[in-house]
Amino acid sequence: MKLNNKGMTLMEIVIVIAISTIVMSIGYMVLNKSYTVTNDQINITNIQNGINITRNLLTDDLKYCNKVYLEYTEYGNEIKVDLNDISSVDEQRSKLALLINNPSNYLKEYRYNIVYGDDYEKGQVYKLKIYEKNKDRYYSLYRESKDDKIIEILSNQKISESGIPLDIVIKNKDKIYSVTLNYLNRKKGRQYTFDIYNESININSNI
Repeated sequence: MKLNNKGMTLMEIVIVIAISTIVMSIGYMVLNKSYTVTNDQINITNIQNGINITRNLLTDDLKYCNKVYLEYTEYGNEIKVDLNDISSVDEQRSKLALLINNPSNYLKEYRYNIVYGDDYEKGQVYKLKIYEKNKDRYYSLYRESKDDKIIEILSNQKISESGIPLDIVIKNKDKIYSVTLNYLNRKKGRQYTFDIYNESININSNI
């Protein structure tokens, strides 16, 4: 009896390659989808945890503070605005949003300095650091105590088109701080806002 040593034909090889390619493509799509879903879930969890921590810390810090200053550097000039001065704050917030979203020379950092009593050195600082990664703009949020203790609250959060990642204002004629966190969730801009009643501040408004 003769053995058939005939190998695979060219057509059979082409069919095998085609089937293998299809199987590999399907496998890649499944793995990629699984990775995307997992990555999104991790990011959502990080955002939720960061929001909860931010709310809890700011509630404690703003409840009895006397002043809050918005501070940043604009082209070498130090800008410091008392949030109690509502008319000035509105102007600076608009400018801050433009600086953060500047296409080229964007703002790298801004902060809220929370002060207790008349001592500027006592209190907490909430610092936003802004940076670029893969042509996208991100921010990280830190809480810095005057005793040099630093807590990272949020990290590697993509900046939404809303402009100001952490926005703190005083509601006009109310002793209430309104805090807004702007962030991206599944490529959509989101906002989380909460109010904190303050028992110490006096509002100065020109309205």
